[in-house]
Amino acid sequence: ILKKDLLIKEVNNNAIAYLNNQFPIEVSISANDCINSSSNLSLTCEGKTLYSSIININQKNFFKTISIMLLADKPGAMHIVANLSPISGEFSNANNRKDIFIDVIDGREKILLAYQTTHPDIGAIKECIQSNQNYEVNALSLPEIKLSDLNLYSAVILYQIPGKNSNSKDLISAIKKLQIPIWC
Repeated sequence: ILKKDLLIKEVNNNAIAYLNNQFPIEVSISANDCINSSSNLSLTCEGKTLYSSIININQKNFFKTISIMLLADKPGAMHIVANLSPISGEFSNANNRKDIFIDVIDGREKILLAYQTTHPDIGAIKECIQSNQNYEVNALSLPEIKLSDLNLYSAVILYQIPGKNSNSKDLISAIKKLQIPIWC
């Protein structure tokens, strides 16, 4: 015999989301013998409500899947709580809650834009590349570049390097040794 009960039957989500991107969560809700009742579905993270919606139960054996898009707005572990407000006379409230864990990764590619002397093109190149949120560009002159930091970059753009007045041999050798893609 089925008892009066509302529950979060299942939650589907990705384990990983990328910073500043939206990610989906699907919440499947089931209700037995709760016709003409309503409940509030909420998703919260660190006390902040990310999503809220009233669920109207219009059948004796009710089932509904809700698709929700959320924003990954800071890197690190994200603990989201999906919760249904209880219905009067419900058999159990314990199944009205599910914990969701998502790892938010800052997946931006870092690019070094190395140059000899300042030029208006440097700013234009940097701005153009960074218009894509998946790229971060560090524009540095030859003297500012630390060879020990090259491993932080997934690509290097050499602007007017090598040049007549530059000693860029060490930089180019280090980039080649680390097998970082170069664009000249």
